[in-house]
Amino acid sequence: MRFVFIGMGGSGIVGDVLKQGLKDVDIESLHSSNIPKRLFKGSHFIIISYSGNTMETIQAFKKIKRLPYTIITSGGYLMDYAIDTRNRVEPIPKGYVPRDAFSIMVKAAYNILSEFVPLPEFPKIEKPNKTEIEKMMVALEKTPIIYSSSEDVYPAAYRLKTQVNENLKRHAFSNKFTELCHNEIEATDVKHYSYIILSDDKNNKYINAWKRATRNKIKQVHEFKLIGDTIFKKILYGIRLGDEATIRLAEKTKIERIKTPMIKRYKGYL
Repeated sequence: MRFVFIGMGGSGIVGDVLKQGLKDVDIESLHSSNIPKRLFKGSHFIIISYSGNTMETIQAFKKIKRLPYTIITSGGYLMDYAIDTRNRVEPIPKGYVPRDAFSIMVKAAYNILSEFVPLPEFPKIEKPNKTEIEKMMVALEKTPIIYSSSEDVYPAAYRLKTQVNENLKRHAFSNKFTELCHNEIEATDVKHYSYIILSDDKNNKYINAWKRATRNKIKQVHEFKLIGDTIFKKILYGIRLGDEATIRLAEKTKIERIKTPMIKRYKGYL
C-alpha cells in the first residue's frame, strides 16, 4: 500500500521525515493542494494540519475525501468534518504552535503507519548535548546556508532552515550537499553567510573536496554529526538539535518567536 501525506509548513515536514526515514514503506509527501492523478488509486491518504484550518490542506482533502484517509489534527474544520461524518481522525493536543508540535505529529503518523505495516517501536532519540547546541547557536549568528551530506537526511536541513525563518525571523537556505558542487560553490560568500553541514557520514569524499576548493574563502565550516544507527534516528536527532538551538538563540536575542505576523497578514489576503 502507498501512503500519501498532505500537509503544509510545520505539519508538512512530517511526511518528508517519514518518507526518507522509512525507506521500506511506500510514502509520498505533498505540500500542495494539487494531487497527481496517479496517486488516487491504491493510496491511503494521511492529512496533517495542526490547526485543522490550513487552506491548502483543506483544498487537497476535499479532492480525496471519498478515498481511504486518516486525519491528524487538533481541531478546526478537519476535526469537525471527521466527527460529523464518523471518519478516521487521530486527535492531537491543542495549545502548541504547529512547528513546536512536530514530535507529537510525527509519532501520531508513525503509529498510523504501524497499523498497516510492521514497524518497530518509535525510536528513542539521543538528546543533543549543551556543547553541540551552543555550537549550532554560533553557526546561526550569520545567515546560514545549510547542507545535508546526503539526500537521505535532507529533511533535517530543511527543518533547520524553516526554524531559522520562523523562530529567528531571518532568511536561511538549504540544499543537499552534492548539488552544492555543481553550481552554488561559485557563489561562495563568507561575509554574509555561515556554512553548516549536517553529516550522516556519507559523501565524505565530496565534502573534503569542497573544503579544499573553498579553503581560501571559507575559514570555518560548522559541521554537525547526526547521531543514530538508522537514517530515521539521524533525521530526528538533527531536527531536535536545530529546534533547541533556534529556540535558545531566540530567547538569548529576545526575539518573539511564537508570533508570525507576516504569515497571518499573507493569509488574510488569500
